[in-house]
This record gives sequence, C-alpha cells and structure tokens, in this order.
Amino acid sequence: MAKGFKSGGRSAGTPNRATLERQARARAGIEAALATGPMPLDVILAVMRGGPAAAAISERQYLAACAAASFLHPKLSSTALDATLRAADPAALTDDQLAAIAHAGGG
Repeated sequence: MAKGFKSGGRSAGTPNRATLERQARARAGIEAALATGPMPLDVILAVMRGGPAAAAISERQYLAACAAASFLHPKLSSTALDATLRAADPAALTDDQLAAIAHAGGG
C-alpha cells in the first residue's frame, strides 16, 4: 500500500455504480413520461395561457401537474453577482461607460 497518497479506486468526481443506476432510472422515467403525454410544465402553461387547451384540463390534473413539476423539471439556480464599480461616483458615469463595464464583466 502506498503511503501518503491514494493509489487505486475511483477517481475524484466519478460517480459510483449506485449513482449511475439512479441517474439511468431517472432518465428512463422522464423519457417514458415524455412518450406518454404532456409534461407537467406543458399542463401548467396551458392553464396559464387559457383557451380551449386549458378548458380540457381538469383541476385535479392541474394540481397533479403542479405537484409533479418539481420532480421532472430542473429548477433555476442562483448565481453570485459581483457588481463592484471602480469609479468613485457611479452617478457620474455615462450610459456608454456603464454598458462597457457591464459587458466587460461577462454580463
């Protein structure tokens, strides 16, 4: 056995067998849901937009879609924003200068 460092096993960041199986089952479930009918987000958007498509959806179907949406659709994640201005007085900057600062920051 090597002293001081890892000499075998799974590399860092590589998922284990159980994780791979769970991800495969999740993908299969989502693919099956896509093949069998509208996804929960489709139902929610149809109700939101109204019209004949919304009239065909019962309240029970809508509530079920709302409950299932968090399991099938990804959620937005928050991001950190660094908005530090290098000028002493931001009010003194022109719109073009502010736009240049925004574009330089990757925004």
